[in-house]
Amino acid sequence: MNDRELQTTKASLQSIIEEQEGTNEELKSASEEVQSANEELQSTNEELETAKEELQSTNEELVTRQRADAEPEYGVGPTRR
Repeated sequence: MNDRELQTTKASLQSIIEEQEGTNEELKSASEEVQSANEELQSTNEELETAKEELQSTNEELVTRQRADAEPEYGVGPTRR
């Protein structure tokens, strides 16, 4: 291999390396975006879980109140003879 062929091969390999480095940076950036989106989704899921628990608690309170309202109080109401 002569000097000119070596220089051509070197330039070609350098171009490939630079292209790969660019691709690696793009992949790293995309990976960071995905990680950030996953963290946001996790936070949203946690907020939804908290809201769900609050709704369940409120629902339980309402059911308890409805049951209490539906039950006759002692000493009130018709008596059987």
